[in-house]
Amino acid sequence: MHCDEIRMKLSAYLDNELESEISRRVEEHLAECSGCRKELKTLKTINQRIMDFPWLRVSEGFDEKIMFSVAKSETDKKHEQIIRRAIISATNFFESLFSLIRAEKWPSTRSLDEFGDFPPCSLGRVYFKLVQ
Repeated sequence: MHCDEIRMKLSAYLDNELESEISRRVEEHLAECSGCRKELKTLKTINQRIMDFPWLRVSEGFDEKIMFSVAKSETDKKHEQIIRRAIISATNFFESLFSLIRAEKWPSTRSLDEFGDFPPCSLGRVYFKLVQ
């Protein structure tokens, strides 16, 4: 094995997650390669510092509060989607309703229509259709 392959496996080696044959090959390489030994020593130091880090204690029921917040957020998103769909449907309904009214009753706005810069379901388009 080359150094690149060994270095990719050092973390798993340190955690005893490698198969015995691969672990043996890593150990053989480490016996001969000072660079990889240095990399292993660095990983051990990092692991030790993480283990020495003071762990925070969370209040009882913290995980339930988090899960409730996530569920509430998902519910809020579903409600938001329903409201958006309702607004789009209402906008389309009113656009259709106002398109039934004859254009001769309203002043002409053809020059505005030439710009075509109102997206189909936008509030601007609704206003535009109202004055058309």
